[in-house]
Amino acid sequence: RQATFLLYNSARLSKLFQKFEDGVTLGLYPSLPSIDQVDFSLLRDEEEWTLLLRYVLMYPSAVSDAIQPLTSNPQHGSTLTLHTNRICCFLLSLSHEFSSYYGRVHILVEPRPHLFPLMFARLYLIRAIQQVQYRIGLHDI
Repeated sequence: RQATFLLYNSARLSKLFQKFEDGVTLGLYPSLPSIDQVDFSLLRDEEEWTLLLRYVLMYPSAVSDAIQPLTSNPQHGSTLTLHTNRICCFLLSLSHEFSSYYGRVHILVEPRPHLFPLMFARLYLIRAIQQVQYRIGLHDI
């Protein structure tokens, strides 16, 4: 059940970007600007910052924590211990947080120019979440 939930949320992210690209093709939205042109101060929702600080920025630490350093044992040689359950818990927690956020916040907005800056900031946040999933290998499942 949990694996299905992870895959479902991964598919939601992909579908969101597909829908955005379709909107760009239809002329509803402008193309996503470069990241240095996006005003991230528009992200004022607490969950947006939780997603960024607890998951996107903590992803490298979560992976490091799941890997126990190489140990040397004369009888068995060198061993590396992987705590894959920690990665699974991290991904599951991220998926729950994202699902709650996604169910409450409209990321793709009406095609009105004054709404685009916030939409672009949210799209970059969502892209960062998607990159965390991709780096862990969720998209290969």
